[in-house]
Amino acid sequence: IAETELKKMKNSSIANLELGVSESIFSISKEKARTGYSFNPYVNFSLPIYNNTGLKINLPTSKMGDTSSNAFNITAFTEVYGISRKSKKLELLIAEEKRNKALKNLKMAEQYVEKRLLKELKELFAVYLESLDKKLKEAQANIAYEQLKVQGYGETSVKMRTGKLDLLATQRDLKEAEFAVETKYRKFLTFCGIGISEKKDDGNKNMRNVSQAENHSSVSNEALANTPSLAIEELLTSLFESIPKMELIKLDDFGTNNYIQVVDAKKAYEINKTRRELSTHLLTVTAESGLTHSKKSIPSAIPSMQAQEMTEQSFTAGVGFKLPGTKIMAGLDFPFDEKRRGDVQFKFGFAINPIEIWNYILERKNVATNNEIEQLKLQDKIDAFDIVWDELNSKRSFIEWKKHMADEQLGIYQENMKEYEVWLKRGVIGKSEKQRADIEYEKAKVRQLDAIIAINSFNIETSLLFEKE
Repeated sequence: IAETELKKMKNSSIANLELGVSESIFSISKEKARTGYSFNPYVNFSLPIYNNTGLKINLPTSKMGDTSSNAFNITAFTEVYGISRKSKKLELLIAEEKRNKALKNLKMAEQYVEKRLLKELKELFAVYLESLDKKLKEAQANIAYEQLKVQGYGETSVKMRTGKLDLLATQRDLKEAEFAVETKYRKFLTFCGIGISEKKDDGNKNMRNVSQAENHSSVSNEALANTPSLAIEELLTSLFESIPKMELIKLDDFGTNNYIQVVDAKKAYEINKTRRELSTHLLTVTAESGLTHSKKSIPSAIPSMQAQEMTEQSFTAGVGFKLPGTKIMAGLDFPFDEKRRGDVQFKFGFAINPIEIWNYILERKNVATNNEIEQLKLQDKIDAFDIVWDELNSKRSFIEWKKHMADEQLGIYQENMKEYEVWLKRGVIGKSEKQRADIEYEKAKVRQLDAIIAINSFNIETSLLFEKE
């Protein structure tokens, strides 16, 4: 749309052409003297962006009975001093800015999509991490319950009943958390264009039948493959392998000069300032000159005599002055046909509107005030950038720290998991302790993936705030 509007603006700015016929009359009467026709073919051509310079050509023709008239009139006109060219250039500039803005948005479309995808992933893994917390609490409650059994407490004792209630409560919380993960995961797959249908297998367990739609956004080739049942754990593992491991974007090349809000505000300020100045332009001077040639044939009252032909030729020149509330026009007419050669006609006219003059004075005051107001608004946006800049630096430092901590924790929990695996085989620990170590490692993986997503999201969000060269 913006591209088409720009083309339309360019076409209308470069040239205007109108061909037509005006004042067409056809008369029919019983008497020949009142039977005839009259029409005026014309051509109007102008170049708006070139000071509205142009030509007007008229070819009026008429015949009424035996009386006929033909004329040729050509007039050239231009704006000697005024705002026509500046106004058209401003309109072109506005149309170009809209087109450029639309192109920039189009180029950033992939980043917007990726930003949305990372947001969905972040929300999904936040829910999943919460379920792991519930799972860890359930494992800890189970360990505590088993310890009570080993310590010899009876099933009817207060200790055992309390331990049993704690275990049941954690199991209930875990089921609710798993249901929340299931719901969020289904929404995520739907967001990616993946259709899901439910069916029961021989074990009466629900399985996810994942089928790809014809068109969908892909998390990765592996993560959203045509797998009969795709669990969130598989997606997590696949994302670890496929998600881009990006470095945090540096902020050294960013500032107010390429901060989009400030850049757009500056452009809007300059455009509005120019528009207001044009609206209070003081003087417009136009000039025109033309050549007229007319020929009229009048029949003689005596049938034996030839018709009388009258020819008139003249050259005209005029200039017009337009000020707020005032119009002045002056012109000269130089006939050069045989009968009127040497004659000169002087034309003059003016009009004045006192209210319009007073309104112009008030408008000039408003323009000056509005310019000051918009200058203050622009300065506010420039000043507000300092807050944005501090927030970006703080957020970058936090994400950097978060990624460092996630890497360290993942390494530690991975070592713990390996050691617990060895201890389980040796019989030093039970399955519950090993399960707890596995859950802690799974949580560490999610935290690291969340840190990677945070880096990628920060890079995208930051790049969307600034113009690229």
